[in-house]
Amino acid sequence: MTFTATSGACWLGAQDSPTSSSYLQEWTLAPGQTVTYQATGPLAVKIGAPKYVTIKVDGRVVALPADNIDAYDISFVSSTGTSV
Repeated sequence: MTFTATSGACWLGAQDSPTSSSYLQEWTLAPGQTVTYQATGPLAVKIGAPKYVTIKVDGRVVALPADNIDAYDISFVSSTGTSV
């Protein structure tokens, strides 16, 4: 999984579930900065300023709502129904 900040800063937090109170990893990405994360189980990602981030899973772009500036959570599930 690859996260890239575009034209603004973006905060990200990876959790094992959306209701978890702790983070597996956190990032604050500056414009143009990229980080990679490998998930081995259930994964939820909290996104601050999603307007400024692109996400790829296995090289495929994850479509996020355009121009959304409100923070939100996303969960990743494979086509077999298992979390990625």
